[in-house]
Amino acid sequence: MKKTNIEGMVYMCLTQERKKEIEQKANSFRQEADTEIDVILLAVSKGFMVMSANFPEGNADGGIIIKKEKGTITKQILVEDNLDSYQQRFIIAHELGHYALHYDQARISEKVTFLHMDTHENKTEAEQEADFFAACVLMPAQHFRELFEDLSSRIGDHKVIINILSQIFRVPIPAVMRRVSEVYLLEAKLNEQR
Repeated sequence: MKKTNIEGMVYMCLTQERKKEIEQKANSFRQEADTEIDVILLAVSKGFMVMSANFPEGNADGGIIIKKEKGTITKQILVEDNLDSYQQRFIIAHELGHYALHYDQARISEKVTFLHMDTHENKTEAEQEADFFAACVLMPAQHFRELFEDLSSRIGDHKVIINILSQIFRVPIPAVMRRVSEVYLLEAKLNEQR
């Protein structure tokens, strides 16, 4: 896997095929909503309780817990309470990405719990997949591209455009910057294949 640095964020480049799979899963997961989505309502619709948490030593931003007790499965998404609402929104979508992409219900039993905590360590492939899933859910490619191109034609200053898109989609600026790269890199790769 290749590593790329975008504004201080190091991440593994997922294959175009894997990105396409994740994007399709995210689009169906978001229930075909065309524009902004309430990520908490989406989590609740998937059976999750979304809860704030204070993680010790500030080394985690969020986590997901799925456990089975007395035949009942409970699902929780935990998100760091001290983060701003844009970061929390992205983290909740990221945790839903772990659920959609990495959770295997057949492995859950009274003795086995699905537990995942996001730390500030290097991003693994699973973390990058969950980030990409979150971006696809919160900033659908076609809608994102249309807004980016419209703003580019009217404003032209990409720093201003990134800030506006961050406000429109209510996600952190680094997530918008990465999404610009993802959407346009994917488009360029598809055009090369034609």
